[in-house]
Amino acid sequence: MNDYNLSDKYTENSCACEKCQQMCKKTPCMGTPEEILRIAKAGFGDKLFPTTWLVGFYQGILDKPVDMVAPKMTNKGCAFQDEQGLCILHSLGLKPLEGRMTDNHGITIINTIEEALRTPVYVAATEWAKRDFDVMKRKIFRNTKA
Repeated sequence: MNDYNLSDKYTENSCACEKCQQMCKKTPCMGTPEEILRIAKAGFGDKLFPTTWLVGFYQGILDKPVDMVAPKMTNKGCAFQDEQGLCILHSLGLKPLEGRMTDNHGITIINTIEEALRTPVYVAATEWAKRDFDVMKRKIFRNTKA
């Protein structure tokens, strides 16, 4: 059992192969509000930004877009990728839920909305949807230098 309603299909993954690194170059991983707050408190608030996640809304799975704070993207990929393409958060124990639990080496078949809601990305998004975004945003950026 995990802390969230995450499907048992997902397990922690620390792979750093080229395929996994490419995922981070295309889009940063999504974390729960608590994970993003821990990243900010560790001094990385300047690598985070407020955004709106629309995928679940466009897919008809969620009833509205979800406001959240996520890692920034640079012209090279996720702001947390180092020169070797590795996540600097991983060794610090701060890697967000989607990055820890995503496996790029197989295909996970999702047949129902209920299954979709138990994937790492939807679990993170629904955790954000449960929170007051403005309160979380203030907490996250409270000590961040502009």
